[in-house]
Amino acid sequence: MPLVIKLLASALLVAGAVALPAGPSAAVPALDRGDRRGDVDVIGSAQGVDPTIVDSVDIRHLTVTHHRDGLRVVVRLARVLPIHTRWIQSLAFASGTDLDHPKEATLMEASVDLQHVAGSVAFVSDLTGPGGPGEGDAPTCHVSVTKATHRVRLDIPSRCVTKGDGPIVVLVLVGDKRNLDNVILAGDDMTVGLPGPASAFRRALPAPFSLS
Repeated sequence: MPLVIKLLASALLVAGAVALPAGPSAAVPALDRGDRRGDVDVIGSAQGVDPTIVDSVDIRHLTVTHHRDGLRVVVRLARVLPIHTRWIQSLAFASGTDLDHPKEATLMEASVDLQHVAGSVAFVSDLTGPGGPGEGDAPTCHVSVTKATHRVRLDIPSRCVTKGDGPIVVLVLVGDKRNLDNVILAGDDMTVGLPGPASAFRRALPAPFSLS
């Protein structure tokens, strides 16, 4: 499983969670929320890089809705980059259950390579199990992804949607696939339901994934 998944799981455990009003399916909370513009964090070296590449991952809006077959997540961002480019964008959507009962905590995670969406997956797993997030018998589902210039839509099957009401985290990263020293160039995140500012979540991520 992608490393970002395990990092998000660790961050949710470190930061803790607060209960949110559940949607009709008593799972991930339904929401419709904007994000502050111009808050992209440069992680790697942006020297000589077109600023529009760096700013492409600026999250603008997040919508989460429930339907009969699962969960629909719509992320609006500054720009989805073309397929044939040296730059690659990764999107992760995660939601944890209420961590008041950590032994029963679970995490749902959807991971998308925005330039190659065919391999997009989601899973639900036990955060505290010996195998760690995304290991063992964690249910895994194919995620249907549609995208436009400024929007990405994920349809996550109900089998891979958590039955809880914990926090939500969206993380979008851009990197240079031709330069291992600049694999993660910049990123933006949006958090809902963490007990404190997004900076607490950022600090929970180890370098170089930390956006602080």
